[in-house]
Amino acid sequence: MASDQISELPDSLFEHILSFLPTKQAITTCLSSKRWSHLRWSLPILDVDDFNFHSLHSFLQYVDTIMSMRDHSETLRKFHLFLRSTNGNVPRVKINNWINTAVDSKVEHVEIYDKTLNKFSIEIPPCIFNCNTISILKLSGVKVTAPSFIHLPSLKVLHLSKVIFPNIKFIYNLLYGCPLLQDLALKFCGTTDGYSVVPINKGSLKNLVSADVYDYPFTLETLSNVRALRIDTIGFSSRLHPATFYNLIHMEIRYYSPDFSHITILECLQNFPKLETLIIIEFNGTEWLGESVPECVSSHLKEFHLGNYRGLYNELELARFIMKNASFLNIISIRGHVTLTENSKQEMLQRLSSCPKSSVNCRLLFE
Repeated sequence: MASDQISELPDSLFEHILSFLPTKQAITTCLSSKRWSHLRWSLPILDVDDFNFHSLHSFLQYVDTIMSMRDHSETLRKFHLFLRSTNGNVPRVKINNWINTAVDSKVEHVEIYDKTLNKFSIEIPPCIFNCNTISILKLSGVKVTAPSFIHLPSLKVLHLSKVIFPNIKFIYNLLYGCPLLQDLALKFCGTTDGYSVVPINKGSLKNLVSADVYDYPFTLETLSNVRALRIDTIGFSSRLHPATFYNLIHMEIRYYSPDFSHITILECLQNFPKLETLIIIEFNGTEWLGESVPECVSSHLKEFHLGNYRGLYNELELARFIMKNASFLNIISIRGHVTLTENSKQEMLQRLSSCPKSSVNCRLLFE
């Protein structure tokens, strides 16, 4: 009876169930019954991983088979290619054929990762940057071939990590070619010819909501529309007239130092008037904080997290300043440096606990 009930499920519902299985298992499930065998031509998700293949040849044969049997009239929701074995490099022509098949199937979500020892062995063909249907694109450990034209009108999520671009112009053309982009991650990327920081018109990123950038090849002002920002260091193109981030409510700074930022922490915070959450992974500021309180600290800040805390004078002063002036603070979280002893942590906690708090609801957490 249970088998009959499953057989009566509509194709759309059964395809949804198959989408939660690895591609190999989904195909095996389809072939287990005549009722479902035709669905193997239109699986909504193709998740391709070379991990459990004993040779490069067997992997290539497997992927060629599942890609060649695909019905192009059926939309492909996701194509995920993950390479990590040491059996050899996948020929470029194979990569091109697989990606072309995905694009022909109106793919909506593409993820390609090269985690093999031979980094950047995958070269992404130009067709992927001229696709009307892709809404999510994530690439890591790959090289990019410069297309003559970039047009990604549906793209909302773009995550690029350890990607080699042909030149700096490509990055700007890519951002201009994604008018609906909302979520950008750009980390550890580079170009074959080197690059310099060049301003990008922030109007081209007017829909951007979240950005996670490391060693970014553009000015920070470009990201001034975002609500959430994760960044390695603070760097404005102008210290005298830095941009104001009116929408920013969440910010994470990996490393703050005046040697890199060229702006004091208070000057920095003045430009984020509505900030509610501030995370500083490591603070190496040496400036005097003074009495001027940024608007975000006095009127909006709810969470403050400080990492790699060693109990240095300027770290303590920053924590003290926040607790004293943040009237709406709910949590101040301090994570001690890994080298600290338990006795040192206890002493630091006592000093922090003795600092006056403007907010009666503020909780101090020390790890």
